[in-house]
Amino acid sequence: GAFSEFRWETGLGVIADEEESVAAKRKRAATLARQVADYRRQYPDGAVHLVGLSAGTAVVLYTLEALPASSEIEAVVLLSSSVSADYDLTAALQRVQGDVYVTTSPHDAVLGDLAPVFGTADRRYVGREIAGLTGFILPADAPPATRHLYAKVIHLAWDPEDERYGDYGGHTDTAKPEFVQHVVAPLLVGEGPRNMRVHPCGTAGTYTAVAE
Repeated sequence: GAFSEFRWETGLGVIADEEESVAAKRKRAATLARQVADYRRQYPDGAVHLVGLSAGTAVVLYTLEALPASSEIEAVVLLSSSVSADYDLTAALQRVQGDVYVTTSPHDAVLGDLAPVFGTADRRYVGREIAGLTGFILPADAPPATRHLYAKVIHLAWDPEDERYGDYGGHTDTAKPEFVQHVVAPLLVGEGPRNMRVHPCGTAGTYTAVAE
């Protein structure tokens, strides 16, 4: 398989990346969507996965929304997402065949302390109601079709056992090589077992899964 790093950042630092407008992020996402569509045409039987970190998760979601119906993604991983928790994933989920894995941690100081002040990557001020802290929230009065789509969302809640892979719940810990090797990669490779502890999280039909 091929690995491609899509550089979308402003180059002015984390806060500037968060504060960049939705329009600018969508413009960059449109570029990535074209690259994905081109790859799909060249390798129609190939698998495509998208992984985003922090504000990059907004770019991933905007990319999914910009994809044509013929360019579905096998799976998505959103690490320490700084997108608002109630962001409507309906359109994005329609372009994902498999699951959307979302890491969450209550110890993420960037999301817990800075994002409420500077705003989320989708340019909202929602306090601590941020996906990387709480997970995504099913839209109120969601129709059955939307509820079915949201079944693709799996929250990977931080657990003290993740410390063995260098993840202490910090904002970028989920991007550490050990965590990617032992937790993220097995979700995408599709070979061998994927060990998870699955816990109900309050809403019927919604679960939090912790990769072991």
